[in-house]
Amino acid sequence: MWPFSLTHEDAANPGWKGKELSPAQLEQSRKQWEEKHTQPSKPIMTAEPDAALKDYVRQPQRLGLNPVGRLALLSTVSFVTGLALGSANGSRIAAMRYRAENAHYMPISKAGWYLYGRSRNYHAIIGGVTEGVKTGARFAGWAALFVVIEEGLDRARGTVFRRRGEEERKGQRDFLNTVSAAVALSGLHGWWNNLDRFAAMRMTRFAVRYAVPYGLMQDLLAALRGDRPWYIDSVLKRTLDRTKTGIPV
Repeated sequence: MWPFSLTHEDAANPGWKGKELSPAQLEQSRKQWEEKHTQPSKPIMTAEPDAALKDYVRQPQRLGLNPVGRLALLSTVSFVTGLALGSANGSRIAAMRYRAENAHYMPISKAGWYLYGRSRNYHAIIGGVTEGVKTGARFAGWAALFVVIEEGLDRARGTVFRRRGEEERKGQRDFLNTVSAAVALSGLHGWWNNLDRFAAMRMTRFAVRYAVPYGLMQDLLAALRGDRPWYIDSVLKRTLDRTKTGIPV
């Protein structure tokens, strides 16, 4: 029998069983079924993107990546770094712990020393992998939080300068936001780990020491792409105003 011989109205009728249909009725039922189930799909999004979204997309991004790309990049690099450091430290601690726990009965034969060393290596590998994964996940979490704080500062600063016009708002993603995000992250890290005042100050100095070169590197990459930060344009403008060379900025 033709699979489209009955319509939904016929199927809903209790007396449809045993009903004989002519070829014309079968063709009409098939056409009705196709009309009901082959409607053109509606587009998912027909509205134009919001003007604020278009304006944000046109803004220069750090490292040439959007926030999601930077988040994935820094989190991956931090996880790999933490995995390497944690594995080295964890394997050493696990080997020393195994040696301390089995110091009361040391092997006295060659076979015993072989089994002892093999068991110690197993414990070192397991301890290194476990500690490496934990350290990598912790590093990745803090790196992701740093990217979130940095992007939040960039957006907040862009909102503040929005009223002054496009020209004055460009180039506001500079190393100052990077350093501010690093200082805020160091404060959160000290609060989370219950560090004392001296340890917190040392952590802040450490964050500033590495955040300034990292921020300047981002500014240099942005300048090479043509998105110069505000302080570079300001220095160039003052220099050109003084020398009166007529070179366009």
